[in-house]
Amino acid sequence: MREVIRLHILEIRNDIQIIFIARARIKGVSYMEVEKSIMNMLKKANALTKSE
Repeated sequence: MREVIRLHILEIRNDIQIIFIARARIKGVSYMEVEKSIMNMLKKANALTKSE
């Protein structure tokens, strides 16, 4: 999870605060699935910059 945020930090709006809490079921999930899930969540929350 931390690596997904690190790689996409410039795409996330800097005028908001976000707290990410990983649940136990994330264990064993592939990086690509975690990345897709986080990016979809950020998009739904309107937390991405306009360029995304």
